[in-house]
Amino acid sequence: MAIKNQSIVVTYFAWDTGNQVGKTGDAANHTMYVSIDGVANAVDDTSSAEVDATNLQGHYQVTLTAAEMNGNHIMVGGESSTEDIVIVPISITTERGNLQTVDDNVDSVKAKTDNLPADPASETNVNANETKIDALNNLSAAEVNAEVDTALTGYDAPTKAEMDTAHALLTTPAQVATALTNYDSPTKAELDSGLAGLNDLSAAEVNAEADAALSDYDPPTKTEMDTAHGLLATEAKQDVIDTVVDAILADTNELQTDDIPAAIAALNNLSADDVWDEVMESTLTGRQVMRIFLAVLAGITTGGGSASLAFRDVADGKDRVAATVDSEGNRDAIVLDGS
Repeated sequence: MAIKNQSIVVTYFAWDTGNQVGKTGDAANHTMYVSIDGVANAVDDTSSAEVDATNLQGHYQVTLTAAEMNGNHIMVGGESSTEDIVIVPISITTERGNLQTVDDNVDSVKAKTDNLPADPASETNVNANETKIDALNNLSAAEVNAEVDTALTGYDAPTKAEMDTAHALLTTPAQVATALTNYDSPTKAELDSGLAGLNDLSAAEVNAEADAALSDYDPPTKTEMDTAHGLLATEAKQDVIDTVVDAILADTNELQTDDIPAAIAALNNLSADDVWDEVMESTLTGRQVMRIFLAVLAGITTGGGSASLAFRDVADGKDRVAATVDSEGNRDAIVLDGS
């Protein structure tokens, strides 16, 4: 899988158009280029290497840096200084994100949240803090509730749409890491100071507030989560890609090992007779045409000045061309004999 912003080794194919085979031993003559989302640049690592000159003829590899993989669509191509050599370009679609960085960031969040109570809204945890709450001033429940109501009234909670918009901006691991670095988690002293504003709250009242907060929470639905998951590259999709690539490789191997060598072998087996006995015009072969040419250019002629003109073969044994001409010497009819 090609990951955006991650270095990768890719392979490409060099085709010898003159000999119709994969070109071997040509790595030093290759100059490679990479296009990142449509913008072309020279490949930083210019040291192309041949994969296997015996078993994978024409296949070479080159290393793309993380910067050269910083795009959604990467195209790698190039040229060879060797005559008749064509570099077949390759196309790469990257997957978004660095999975290892995401794992590290999740571990960082977990380390900070491990110190929080497992169930802060339970009666057991509330009762455990009652000793601390008793040390607070003598604010009545009504006064505390009034302050809480004022705070809740002034609080402008973000909507799901606003949260989705903000989340869409966190597209890279670097942005997540920056957000975690800037997060200032409350200390125990700060939490104790916040609890100092509470007094004489019962477990029922705390549970009621917790229930109200949970009822306002809009978690993603299964359909929404399925939609997001469907955008990821699944194993089945990768299997389809592997099948297509294997088919392409099989076709190119067949060209190298069967079709093209067989065609070349057939050409090498042609004899002189095969060439001269090939029909050139109408039913006349190349051999017969040359006999007729020789008769017209260098043979004996008969019937000059008459209506019947003949061109004889070199041995003067037959008429190669028998022509009927009019009074101006124009040919009206021709009989050819190249046998």
